[in-house]
Amino acid sequence: MPVPLYKMVLESVIDEIRSNRLKVGDKVLSEKALAEKFGVSRITSKHALNKLQEMGVITRVRGKGSFVSSHTETSNNVTKLTQESRPQMSVREGVIGMIVPGFADTYGATLVHAVEKRAWEHGLYVMLKDTYGYLNVEEQAISDMVARGCGGLVIFPVHGERYNERILRLQLDHFPVVLVDRYLPGVPVPSVHTDNVAAAEELTDHLIEMGHRNIAFVSPPPESTSSIEDRLLGFSHSFAKNRMAMYPQNVVTEVHSTLTLDGSEKTQLIQEDLELIRSFVEEHPEITAFLACEYEIMLLIEKVLSQLGYNIPSQCSVACFDSPRNTTAPSRFTHIDQDENQIGMTAVDLLVARMKGETVPVATTIPHTLVRSASTAPVRD
Repeated sequence: MPVPLYKMVLESVIDEIRSNRLKVGDKVLSEKALAEKFGVSRITSKHALNKLQEMGVITRVRGKGSFVSSHTETSNNVTKLTQESRPQMSVREGVIGMIVPGFADTYGATLVHAVEKRAWEHGLYVMLKDTYGYLNVEEQAISDMVARGCGGLVIFPVHGERYNERILRLQLDHFPVVLVDRYLPGVPVPSVHTDNVAAAEELTDHLIEMGHRNIAFVSPPPESTSSIEDRLLGFSHSFAKNRMAMYPQNVVTEVHSTLTLDGSEKTQLIQEDLELIRSFVEEHPEITAFLACEYEIMLLIEKVLSQLGYNIPSQCSVACFDSPRNTTAPSRFTHIDQDENQIGMTAVDLLVARMKGETVPVATTIPHTLVRSASTAPVRD
C-alpha cells in the first residue's frame, strides 16, 4: 500500500526531531509551509500536525503555531516510530546496490555500465537487480539489498501511478540512496537526471522551426513519473513560447511502456498500442509531426505510418527521446541524446558522498544533446 500523504509529512517532522534539527520548544513549519514543501493540500498538512499533537510530539497554540512538545512521551513516541519503521541495516563493506526497471541499447545499458565502472573506481562492487518494470519487485529488491548489507542504493524507479514508499522510508532513515532518470516531486531524495523540460522544449522547437504546427505528443500515462510529466511540460512550453495553440486532442498519453516486458504480455500491449496509434492517425490527418516520449513508442508510430502509406519525413516528421548507440551508422530518428554515462558516474559520486555523511544536492541535472537526422524535414507547401 502507498504511504498516505499525511504520513509523509508527519514522518518528516519526526525525522527532524530525531536528528535534533528540531529541539524541544522549537517551532514546527506551518500548515501552509508544509503543504508547499511537500506539494500536498493544506488539509493534508493539517491532518499531519493534528496526528503529531495526538501523539504528544507537538503542542499547537492557536494564533502562534506548533511547537515541539516538552512532554515526556515525545521521545518515547519518536523512539517507537523509529523502531517500528526503520529497516535493520548492517553495511557490507564495499558493496552498493543498483535497481533498474530494465535496460536496453536505447537507454539503460550505458547507465548501468557507467555506475559499475564508477563504483569500481571508488573501490566498490555493485549488486544489480532488474525489476522488469514492476513496483512490487522494486519494493522487494530494496528490502533484500538493505538486508544483505548494501551500503547505499542507486535506484532507477519504475513508471507508476504511485511512488515506492520504501524509497521515502530510506530517505527518512538517512540510508544513502540516489535516484537516476527521475525524481519524486515533493520528496527530497537526491536524484540525477536530464532536464526533461528543457529537452522536450528544444525538440519541439526544432519541429516548429521546420514549420510544423500540428504536432502530436505520444507517451505512457505521465502520472507520478517525473520524466514523462516534465517532457509533456516542455512540449507545452514550446507552444506557449512560440505563441501557438496546443490542442489537447493532440496529446496521446495512453500508450504502454513496453521497454522491459516480454512474452505474451508484451505482444498484447504492443498490439493495443498499434491500434490506438492507428486510430489516432486516421482521425487526425492534419498531424504533420510526432514527438514520442520514448524510442520504443517511436518504433510503433513508424510502423503505423508505414502501414498507412505515409512517407517519413516528406509527409510526416518524427522525433523522440533516446536512440540505439551505434557509432557506425547515423541515427534513424531525430532525438534527444541523454548523457547516461555522466548520469551514472554522477549518481555514484553523490552516493559515495552520502555514505560518508556529506550533504548533496537534491536535484542534479545533466546536459543533453539534440541529434538531428533524416526523420525530420520542413513542412511541404
